[in-house]
Amino acid sequence: MIELFRRFKRKEDIYFTLLCVCSVCWYVSNIWCLVTSSAERVLFFTNFGFIFIGFIPPLLLLFVLYFYRTAKKPSKKVTALLLAIPTVTAVLALTGLYHPFLVNEMEIITLSPVREFNLELGPWFWVHAAYSYIVSMALIGVILYQHFHLPRFYRFPSTMMIAGVSFTLIGNACYLLGVFPEAMDITIVTMSLSMVMFNFGISNNNKSKFVHFSRAQIYHYLDLFIFVLDEKRRVVDVNRPAINWFSSNGISLGALNSTKLDNVIEALLNKGGHIINGAIDADEAVIHYSGGEFPMVFRLNQQIIVDARGETLGSIAVLTDVTQNWMLLEKLEEKAGMDCLTGLANRRSYEGAKERLDNPEHLPLSVIMCDVNGLKQVNDTLGHQYGDEMIRVVGKILECECPQKNFVARIGGDEFIYLLRHTSPEEADMLIKRIHEALARCDDNQFTLSVAIGAATKLTMDENLDDIISLADDRMYENKTAIKKVALAPVFKKPA
Repeated sequence: MIELFRRFKRKEDIYFTLLCVCSVCWYVSNIWCLVTSSAERVLFFTNFGFIFIGFIPPLLLLFVLYFYRTAKKPSKKVTALLLAIPTVTAVLALTGLYHPFLVNEMEIITLSPVREFNLELGPWFWVHAAYSYIVSMALIGVILYQHFHLPRFYRFPSTMMIAGVSFTLIGNACYLLGVFPEAMDITIVTMSLSMVMFNFGISNNNKSKFVHFSRAQIYHYLDLFIFVLDEKRRVVDVNRPAINWFSSNGISLGALNSTKLDNVIEALLNKGGHIINGAIDADEAVIHYSGGEFPMVFRLNQQIIVDARGETLGSIAVLTDVTQNWMLLEKLEEKAGMDCLTGLANRRSYEGAKERLDNPEHLPLSVIMCDVNGLKQVNDTLGHQYGDEMIRVVGKILECECPQKNFVARIGGDEFIYLLRHTSPEEADMLIKRIHEALARCDDNQFTLSVAIGAATKLTMDENLDDIISLADDRMYENKTAIKKVALAPVFKKPA
């Protein structure tokens, strides 16, 4: 009781304190009954103990309801009804010397050295006993239901509650069945043990409640949009971040409460979202939302929740903001298809573009192969850093000269390729001329820029694109051989 008064804060502590007070008063009345030498006082204190015994069952039920923090706690009217019979019992106990409603007859055999008496209980005692056992059954039902719906690592406090109630019921049963002599009130012993169990339960339950409280805080603290759904996918709860974000985007979750999650997602889609992949009712879906200040990407995950018996209770749906991850993934995919030296597409992108462009709607499809002249001489004479610079400059010029919506890539050390849609051989020749002129104009480097070029055009789908590319490659090497035969000047302008 001292410990309880020190932490007298929660409802369960209040009701448990009242239980302790009733128990102590009951014990005191029994002690007075044992030490008094007057038969009349023995009868008075026996009746007097019923005042406190009567209030124990309803107080115990209220204590248990608040201990488990059940969703439905008794109203003031229900509490008043629970206390009605104990109140009548208390009144009858106070006036028990003048009527036989609680104790019909009491025959004291001896007062000393051992108190012995025969007790014949009155009709109201059995009314109160029936009431007590009805309340006790409700109590057992609440405890068992709550116990088996708790996670296993939270069940120790609940086990203490079960042990405490079991001691009380066993003691009452032994008393009513006359297992022990009338002079020995076993219910006092079992009630004392129950109080010890209850105190253990409360002490350990405070730790569990801290964990529950922490979980509740995490539920609202996480930067996730969490929806709790019933078995029909209706929204029964939403965390605060979801309410705040949806409200800021003109979607009131208060109005959507108790409707299906599909309605929430539909409202999001109507505000400027679309599903990239998956479906609303699938385990996972990706939603792109462009209705806000910045485009966002959400991943929708749904998890079914089952109880200990495997029965479906509902599900949890979580909307996670994966915008940054999505952007990073796009950049990585872009980087994976990009040549890191020139910024052009690499061979991986080239293979994809070749497959994508090889269809009738892109004919005629011209291929231009380019090979940088003198790269080895620049590497050997000026150094590899100049060779890399040479490739970068050539790549920049080829990119600038590439017609809009066409494809250019670096596919090897000093090899580049154009894939040109709707480009005739004459148009390809004009592009080659522009490339040579652009290279000739670029004279601010320590090396002379030139490329060997070969071209070929696919005019019909009967022709194989790989054969066209091979033909352009052969013509490029022919051009390179011809350049080497006539080239007399070195490719660099300044000596190393």
